Parts: sequence; structure tokens; C-alpha cells
Amino acid sequence: MAHGVALANSVYTVGRMSYEKWCELSRQPPKRSQHPFSLHVVTGSAVLISAGHAVRHHRGLDPTIMKPSDRATGPLVEALAFSTGAMALVAMEPWPGNSNADPLENCVFKQRVCVEIASGRIHSVIDIHGMTDGHGADICIGTALLDDSVLAQKARGLFEDAGMVVAMNDPFGARGPGTVTRVAQEHGAEAIQIEACYRLRVGDDGNGDRAFFEALCELVTSQIT
Repeated sequence: MAHGVALANSVYTVGRMSYEKWCELSRQPPKRSQHPFSLHVVTGSAVLISAGHAVRHHRGLDPTIMKPSDRATGPLVEALAFSTGAMALVAMEPWPGNSNADPLENCVFKQRVCVEIASGRIHSVIDIHGMTDGHGADICIGTALLDDSVLAQKARGLFEDAGMVVAMNDPFGARGPGTVTRVAQEHGAEAIQIEACYRLRVGDDGNGDRAFFEALCELVTSQIT
């Protein structure tokens, strides 16, 4: 492991679909640690929902350039875990790297994903990201190495039934060698990347879209039961 890692753990009792929990968590500042490369883990099983870009992170070759967080994605995966019993994995500030691009040997985020898959506790990974509203779709599902992904088609159907415009792999296919989705697939899990537009994550009033949250809950639950 290239870097030390601190863990912050939460254990939730599975409850009803907690859209309100997402809104509540989104009003709080991003989780922060005194140590770089710290992970917030919500204990769960079967499905791992991840938000590696929940905090500011590096992009490109210049280590001084930081990209803003994918707003509300950390609270989203935490609330999904609260609602479904799935496991959540969230990057914490400060994060001087890029969990969706760095090589596996240098990325404690993806290393933790692989540990959970290898343990048998996790068989599916849903990696959540945020995109702007200018891509012509509400959601982009990336399938990485598996164009015929059953999980991806299930997600597409749920989102479209909820009235959302869904793109597949364009412009975000999760095909790069360092993506969480591709690495999870290579280690034996069924995995997809979901890019959600700003409107669905934040909206005009600072709260995410309820139908989006409930579709995600249904998707995660379908992989657990």
C-alpha cells in the first residue's frame, strides 16, 4: 500500500427509503480527517456504493490543480446505505489523488474495494459521480468492460421509468484502467459507474431529486435481495 489510510466507520440500522437523510447529510460539510487518504465506511453487505469524488481531488498531471467535489455524492451513497443495508465507501478530505484514475497500487480507495470483493462480502459495485447539466442527459451509465451488463440495463430501465434521460457510455464510459468500475470488474464484481447531472444531485433548492434517490434505492435493493 503506497499510503497510510485512516478509517471512519458508521453502522446504520436499515430503514425506509431515506430521501430526507440524503437532504440532511447534504447540508453538512464534507467529511474531513487529519490524515490524507482517509476513508469513511458505512458497514453493509452484498453491494458497495462508492463516492471517490465526494471531495476535491487531483486531475491531470499537475499536482497543484484540484477539481471540485462531485457535490452531494458522498451524502447520497451514505443515505443509500442507511436505506438499503448496502456498504458505502466515501473519500474524505484531504485527498491528494484521484480515486477514479490513480493506479491500483497507489490508490487506497480502490484497494479497499478489492478487499471487500475478495472477502466475499461484496458482489456488486455502483460507483457514483457527478456531471454538469450540459451533456444532453440526466444520467450517464458507464459499463467499462461489460457492454452487455445486466446491472447497467436494470439501472437504465429504472431511471427511464422515473422520467430521466439516460445515456450509455457517452461521454463517461468508465473504461480507463484506473476507474473504480473497471478495477471492480477485473476483480470479479458486477460493476457500473453512474454519472448524475447537477439538477438531480442538488437542484434549485439545494436538495437532490427524490425520484432519482428512490430509483437508486430500488436498484441497490434488487442486488441485495
